[in-house]
Amino acid sequence: MARWLSPNLPDGPLKELNRELHELHRKAGYPSVRELQEAIGKAASHTKIHHAFTKPKVPSWGVVELAVEALAAQARPRVDPEAEVDRFKALWDRASVSGSGTADDSQADAARAQIRATEERQPEPVRASGSRLENPARRLRGDLATARYAVDIVLCIDITGSMQPIIQEVREGAFSFHAKLASTMHQREKRVDQMRIRVVAFRDFIDSPQDALHASPFFKVPHEVHKFEKFVSSLSAGGGGDIPESGLEALSVAIDSDWQRNLTRQRHVIVMFTDAPAHPLGGPTRQSDGYPEGIPSSFEELSERWGAHGDPKARMDEAAKRLILFCPDASPWGEIADEWNNVIWFSSKAGAGLMDVEMELILDAIASSI
Repeated sequence: MARWLSPNLPDGPLKELNRELHELHRKAGYPSVRELQEAIGKAASHTKIHHAFTKPKVPSWGVVELAVEALAAQARPRVDPEAEVDRFKALWDRASVSGSGTADDSQADAARAQIRATEERQPEPVRASGSRLENPARRLRGDLATARYAVDIVLCIDITGSMQPIIQEVREGAFSFHAKLASTMHQREKRVDQMRIRVVAFRDFIDSPQDALHASPFFKVPHEVHKFEKFVSSLSAGGGGDIPESGLEALSVAIDSDWQRNLTRQRHVIVMFTDAPAHPLGGPTRQSDGYPEGIPSSFEELSERWGAHGDPKARMDEAAKRLILFCPDASPWGEIADEWNNVIWFSSKAGAGLMDVEMELILDAIASSI
């Protein structure tokens, strides 16, 4: 049993949010931070979870939402996890807008912009199987309907010479991708009512700028699964030049996708597959023929577009966005995993073509992030 110390805060919305977090922790029986992290999964580190309760600043909404969902499932007397997420979202909004504590101005600005943009909240229930905290869906099976989602998925795939194993894995699983993901989601008491999939395939603009990026539109699945399968089947491994590839350009194109918006429960998931580091943004490659328009000129600008620190320039919806990395421990993927929010990182061996990544792991990672 672990009772965490509350930070010293002045009266106001942030103190109210922190007080309610600690009260929910008490109702859940004071699980340890590692128990809570196991229930949440890889979407949040144990350090970020602990800081959400103990630091005198507005925590990330993504971490708060995940913690509330898991704690509410264990609370006594029993509470509705979805209702608790809604309640805490209102508390978090007030704390962010008030600028209480030492929250960054950019985070408060982002919260204000989000509130102005939409009156709808998008709770993010995440069920973690095999955890020491009870699965909320199983315990509340008789009381709560299966959560339903509209999901957009962008697969960013490195198609240089070493990446044939993962290209083949995606190609072979393309036709059954929707059905298998739906089945995996069902095991987590979730249902996908709408799904669209897009592919951004990349090589290296330094090596071959005319052949460095191939992006599809969104395909509605299962209705357009044959178009999705045809596009994936057209991809072949080759080229690449030097070791770094143009992964950041592909990630930028993915972030700027035409996402579904203004839906009650929506998820915008980007999955990055590469076994190589990425070239820095900017430099002479921007003048190459075929280089996409609108690509950021620096990593910092790309981070702003993701909304890594509550940036008001973010192009991704804070509650909907997810980034799953199947990438090596090399620049910039480690920095992204550490600094950006709503990121799940599966560290891979550089240069090995993600040979150990199978479709089952990909589907499980996507389902866990929704």
